Amino acid sequence: MTQVHAPYHFVPLSKWVYMPDWAHLVSHDVPFEDGLSGVIKYELTNHTPLCVGDSKDQQNILRFARNPKGQPIVPGSSLKGMIRSVMDIASFGKFNQVDDFTLSYRDISSNSAYLDLISKHKPVPGWIKYDAVKGIWLFSQCQVAKLHHKDIDKNLGISIRNEESAVKRYSKLPLNQKVRATISEPRGMKKNRWAENLGQGDTEGHCVFTNTRILGRGDPESYNFSYFFFAKQEAVTSDQIGEQVKNLFANHRSVEETVGGVKYDQSEYMLKHTHPEHGIPVFALMMQGKVHSFGFANMPRVSYKNSSHDLINHLSNEHMEDAYFSLSELMFGTLRENGFGLKSRVYFSDAVMANRETSIVSSPLVLGGPKPSFLGAYIEQPDPENYHSYGYHNSKETAKVAGWKRYPVRQEFKENSPPNDNQNVQTKLELLTENHTFQGRISFHNLKREELAALVWVLTLNGSTDHFHTLGHGKPLGAGAVQFDLQLNSDQIRANCGETLNMTVQGLVEEFTAHMNEQLKQGQWLDTPQLKHLLALSDNYIGHENEFFYPDLKDFQKIKNAKASIDSLSYQGVNLSRTERSPEKMGSLSFGRGRLSTLLDEGSNYHAEMLELAEEAKEVHEKKRQKSEQLSKAQKLVDASPFDKACGELQLIVDGQEVFNSTEQKNAAKQIRNALKTFKSLAESEELTPEQVQKLLVTANQITIKPGDVQKLTKWLNQQ
Repeated sequence: MTQVHAPYHFVPLSKWVYMPDWAHLVSHDVPFEDGLSGVIKYELTNHTPLCVGDSKDQQNILRFARNPKGQPIVPGSSLKGMIRSVMDIASFGKFNQVDDFTLSYRDISSNSAYLDLISKHKPVPGWIKYDAVKGIWLFSQCQVAKLHHKDIDKNLGISIRNEESAVKRYSKLPLNQKVRATISEPRGMKKNRWAENLGQGDTEGHCVFTNTRILGRGDPESYNFSYFFFAKQEAVTSDQIGEQVKNLFANHRSVEETVGGVKYDQSEYMLKHTHPEHGIPVFALMMQGKVHSFGFANMPRVSYKNSSHDLINHLSNEHMEDAYFSLSELMFGTLRENGFGLKSRVYFSDAVMANRETSIVSSPLVLGGPKPSFLGAYIEQPDPENYHSYGYHNSKETAKVAGWKRYPVRQEFKENSPPNDNQNVQTKLELLTENHTFQGRISFHNLKREELAALVWVLTLNGSTDHFHTLGHGKPLGAGAVQFDLQLNSDQIRANCGETLNMTVQGLVEEFTAHMNEQLKQGQWLDTPQLKHLLALSDNYIGHENEFFYPDLKDFQKIKNAKASIDSLSYQGVNLSRTERSPEKMGSLSFGRGRLSTLLDEGSNYHAEMLELAEEAKEVHEKKRQKSEQLSKAQKLVDASPFDKACGELQLIVDGQEVFNSTEQKNAAKQIRNALKTFKSLAESEELTPEQVQKLLVTANQITIKPGDVQKLTKWLNQQ
């Protein structure tokens, strides 16, 4: 498959959402027994030019945010948003900060699903109108004839050209202006009817315009026509019509046109300039007698089968589930109805610049880029022969969204050249040069130690000096690479229980890593695709192995025709897998417990499944706890005598046999034999008697890691 370059990449989504075991206990009013409150001071340094914009001035320059004293600042809200997004990724959080939208398509390339659909279901003309009394949308079919632009000019004295937008045409000949015409009999190969003798005929109707037609082969004059709607029929309605009207206005945004000093795109203009009696003219794609899609052209854009939330839910319902609370929601707050909303327990002050200011103004830049309709980037494309989308009308594919969009850290800021002179899409940035320092404070209230460890891990990105956050404007061009330097003073952190605290940045980083390892059924947290992609994109080395730049506008159609997808990410000589060692679905011990039980729907199969997973998680966590105890006991044997150490290791293997997985059980016999070799070595050095060695060897031959054998060995060891 042809590959695609872009100034961004995606961190794959987790198949499950981590909901901490204390989620049902979080409260501002009731402190955790082991809760922590206090302050972390920090310094924030930019390693590439930085622009945290406030507003544009009259010269179209986006100025840096400043406090009333005129000092450059990084608003606390900007910092919180940046850190929260990383927290969501690192803690397998919810991917729910996404609007629920349904996109549409109009693909006229050969063998496309769109052409097949249009050929089987010819669009019909009609009007949509909102009934304010009933609160519903109505749809009325009508008849249509084509209308030559030269006839409008000749008979009405109004010049209409194909190069003009629909908004520009309606500004010349408004929709509410009635026009009379003579409707011809069907003629030509396509049996089209034509509206002629404008202003004189016996049929009353309205001129309906579309946006500019892209010229193809043939006479350019043949593209100079519009439509004449007449003979409106009885109105109908349904829930589906209301949904498709919503999709119509969401999916038909276009370049803005200034009319009467006001800027409109086509959707906005039609909503504000409806016909008082008929409403808004549309073309409807009908399937099995129901409206499938509305459009403003005779080849309407067709809505995809799935919305953005549908694709997310295909992966995991937890991402949109109100009964689930992710770690970042618990720490940074979340909106919920019926008293289940949570306030943030972490507060970022504005960070104020602490050294001398040196700033520059960039050349005009274009920072726009592909939108979620760009399937080669925003949708996972694992199979070159089966290009995924949001789902065509008859598609059974279960596509997946690509995940969290991240701008990779770059070593330097590089300006791009505008593709044209359109100043509406150009921006100049006021940038602080490298190595400016900002100082600020992070206050936190009633955090669990695991939550404080999570905050420190995210701020320092695994405690590394080689990883950077990206902040502010211009990230696609390399601006905004920043690092935190934390001043973690135990004297400024208070424990609810009153105990003396001893903590370091590195210690907390290791604690969070260990905590997340405990949440996985198997494997290491840092080895998951989510963490590998996050840390790779945060390393300024990433630009040495990958190219991050905007493709030319002319290349997008080539990419679309080739069904190309975004490059896989290369890091330290390896192409990172987006699925390998992806964490298995894990339940939460807090799901449906305490006050959260009222969020459950007792008749829901999904909630029943989540409760079952919670029970499974309880067993997994208990086995991990037992393993942890075994490791703790093993650590205590380090300074024991050789004989006691060997006996202790043998005892640990026996005691932990029910905790071990199948692989560990297979290795248990080998570990026991190694312990017995130690006994034999001690005997040969005359530290054990031959009788003791003989008894151990006889016992070893009887061990098969079964409950009965464990009891025999435990009894024997206790007698020694």
